[in-house]
Amino acid sequence: MIAAGGHFATLEQPALQRGRLTALLRTVLSPQGMEMVIEQMQADDILARKDPAVFGADRYFVDMVGMPSLDRAWTLQFGTHHLAINATVAGPHVTLSPSFTGSEPVKFIYNGKRIYIGRERGPSGAGADASIDA
Repeated sequence: MIAAGGHFATLEQPALQRGRLTALLRTVLSPQGMEMVIEQMQADDILARKDPAVFGADRYFVDMVGMPSLDRAWTLQFGTHHLAINATVAGPHVTLSPSFTGSEPVKFIYNGKRIYIGRERGPSGAGADASIDA
């Protein structure tokens, strides 16, 4: 079981519980959604260099309403400053509402890999303005 209602930094068995949470997130998110969550956590690790009391992958919170079940609705709440996921699951259906995704930084290098959060996720900048006017 995942210890709910807490903050990653206070987990009693961090590796085990993070592994279980990751598996649970993979069941409610698409592969692209899971990639975005991982990138958000990496971005928070970058910010933690300046303010570790507020940012970092260990500053995320997790809570659950109900227990994961195939026949009863339940909700997973996961997030921090730049990410809020509220995934309500009822059988094979998942609703992500309300949820928020944002990022700072949006471009960075993490373990030698170039990350750009927001790519292929819709129009932005001047292109977005043009699509609104179209």
